[in-house]
Amino acid sequence: MMSADMQESRISDANNGDVADDAAMARSDGGTDSSGGKMCRVYVGNLPYSFRWWELKDLAREVGDVVHVQVLQYPEGKSKGCGIIEFRTAEDARKAIEQLHDREVQGRPIFVREDREEPTKPGAQVFVQNLPFSVRWQDLKDRFREVGKVLKADVLTYPDTGRSKGVGIVLFEDPENVQAAISKFNGTDWNGRRIEVREDRGRSSPGRGFGGGGYRGR
Repeated sequence: MMSADMQESRISDANNGDVADDAAMARSDGGTDSSGGKMCRVYVGNLPYSFRWWELKDLAREVGDVVHVQVLQYPEGKSKGCGIIEFRTAEDARKAIEQLHDREVQGRPIFVREDREEPTKPGAQVFVQNLPFSVRWQDLKDRFREVGKVLKADVLTYPDTGRSKGVGIVLFEDPENVQAAISKFNGTDWNGRRIEVREDRGRSSPGRGFGGGGYRGR
């Protein structure tokens, strides 16, 4: 049986983080197990683009026993800035949300939440960064409905003060609106701030249809 450390030693930056033992490291099975299934998984957003799966695994190990880690990637291998962590128990997943949410990683405040797969359409959501602090969810919704019907818009705030974190999420009814939003708004000026828009969840097919280097515990 190969240990996690031995598996990590087989990583090569030359192949964009793909491991030699693909069967052990990557999966597309819906991410459930007998210990709690979806309740054991968390979604991590706003990761640095340079952040690798083994760095995410090391971060997750601070709060619990890690079963699986994956950083989502575009087909060409570029990180989408988000990932999935599956813990051994639902309690560890809850601890991750409590202890890692808002943690600054390489200058970016990450957000950690339950991996709510079913309520959202695959690939129908975008993440918006560097918003003016005066922007509220209504403003975000009004702007992004220019490219399609918006089901939901959220601006993330600090729980103690209610002050905006300058980041938000927009959920479209139609997944095709995601690329339209990125094309129209990414890099544009909003009240003196250049906003960044990218796909948030990036699941191109039902279940676990995403790419990226990952770790699967044994």
